[in-house]
Amino acid sequence: MQLVLNAQTYETVLLRLVPEAKRYLWVVTADLKDLFVEDGAGKFIPFLAVLAEKLRQGVEVRLIHAKEPGPRFREEFDRFPEFLRSDLFERILCPRMHMKAVVADGRIAYIGSANLTGAGMGAKARIAVTSRPAL
Repeated sequence: MQLVLNAQTYETVLLRLVPEAKRYLWVVTADLKDLFVEDGAGKFIPFLAVLAEKLRQGVEVRLIHAKEPGPRFREEFDRFPEFLRSDLFERILCPRMHMKAVVADGRIAYIGSANLTGAGMGAKARIAVTSRPAL
């Protein structure tokens, strides 16, 4: 068990836990927005691109959320045909759900209070720290 806070949430969940999933990945959140993550080459890509790549790799992806996401998320979502074509993808709208968790392969999980948003996952704090000019 490990306590992760703020920008550590982004690093631990989005940069390590999610990419390591080999069989299945469950993402559970109350709030769902367009989120961008580092791709390893210093560029930021939509988190949905990461999930689409997981589907192409044969990883089952289940996205469970409490409210319908906004138009920017929907626009990004529609850019990835994998979400509509793949039998490995399931998106579930569960209005009364408030839990936040990411589970990879039944062996590692994040359980906490962070929604799948830039602010919730600590991405905004990380970007602010890494983009500050040196004094």
